[in-house]
Amino acid sequence: MKILSWNIRGGLKEDAWNHLNILLKHHKHDITLLVETHLNDENSLTCIKKFGSSWPGTYVAGDVRAGGIVLVWKNGLMNIQMLYSCSQVINALVTPIRGSPWLLSGIYASNCPKERGCLWKFLSSIDTADLPWVLIGDFNCIDNQIDKRGGNQFKWGHSIGYFNELCSSSRLTEVKFQGGRFTWCNNRLGKKRILARLDKALVNREWWAKENISPLEKELKATKAELDELEKLDEQGSCSEADIIKMKCLSNKAI
Repeated sequence: MKILSWNIRGGLKEDAWNHLNILLKHHKHDITLLVETHLNDENSLTCIKKFGSSWPGTYVAGDVRAGGIVLVWKNGLMNIQMLYSCSQVINALVTPIRGSPWLLSGIYASNCPKERGCLWKFLSSIDTADLPWVLIGDFNCIDNQIDKRGGNQFKWGHSIGYFNELCSSSRLTEVKFQGGRFTWCNNRLGKKRILARLDKALVNREWWAKENISPLEKELKATKAELDELEKLDEQGSCSEADIIKMKCLSNKAI
């Protein structure tokens, strides 16, 4: 099962669709999530139709300047039941024609820390019934200095606390990525340039078990890898107070 998630910044832009068609042809995704589509109800339906008749879908409308989520999937490979949707997330139950059901959360977190905090608290309240769970999309936040370059140092906030509580209570770990670490840029140059890793995919222990990977082994490797990077920052004197707090938590977790 392959999932494509993309902050498209305009769901009907010709250049974006040219690139999207190349991605779909090359990677052959089974599920596609587009966020920040800037599309109202009518244009969201138009966007879904552009995928073709073999791609059913659903959406959350935005407006011409912000918001909007589109989720489509290949017909005949799975059944998808919508469980909940709002401006920040689409939650769905995915039941493959051949395979066991799992949960999908397509994330487009708000720029507002307070609203993001509400999203993390809501997701923490979900009863997954021990099903595999994938959370993928634009999380619009970081939880350590490693995922940011330039600008002010990373600072701990209430919404980050709620995010870490979600990851801890649901035993979520980030899926390994290829390519550059940073997924967002403020398009400035020199000292004003800021890079951040806002787009990612998280999965729970049941997902790793579904993939025949020891969840404990995977979680431990991910924890140690993050701890190693934080320790390097600490040696360089680049750790923020929030990073030091997280480093202590990870040290206890890795033992």
